[in-house]
Amino acid sequence: MRRISIVLILIYSSLQSFSQYDNSEKLSVLAGFTSTGSEFVFWSDNVYGGSFQLIYDVKKIEEGAIGLKVSTALSNGYQGYYGGPNFRIGSRFFADVDLLFGYSSIDNEKLLENYGANVSKFNGGAFVGNIGIGYRFANNPLFVRFSYGAHSPLSQSGLNTAFSMQFGFRIK
Repeated sequence: MRRISIVLILIYSSLQSFSQYDNSEKLSVLAGFTSTGSEFVFWSDNVYGGSFQLIYDVKKIEEGAIGLKVSTALSNGYQGYYGGPNFRIGSRFFADVDLLFGYSSIDNEKLLENYGANVSKFNGGAFVGNIGIGYRFANNPLFVRFSYGAHSPLSQSGLNTAFSMQFGFRIK
């Protein structure tokens, strides 16, 4: 009886994981945690903060979409406001890419270490790109997304990387 129960649980889990996803939602709202700085998530040199994003799906493509994303990130000594395209593939398990442009204000010493010797503040245009993977829960508008991205100012050389964990809600 125990083996039968385990097999039934595995079959049910597989069906839920790989079932077709209703791709009719147009708007996604995400909020989460961001760790900026070193390549390790919990490191003493990192700067921690939060992010908030809205994605509007402009064109549905099979199980994916091309959308417009508006994003903000806030932490100790960092503020950023960005917008641009979001490309998503997949249904239950998905991957996406963001190519965002916008404005950043940075006065955190840890984040400015990559910008040159005498840079104590940055205000200006920036490019933010990231690659994310996620999972949409079955019969539920909730999803989770993990991403790794980079921030590069347009007016000078410098690069910051960030890891994000976000929870989202899809709205029809």
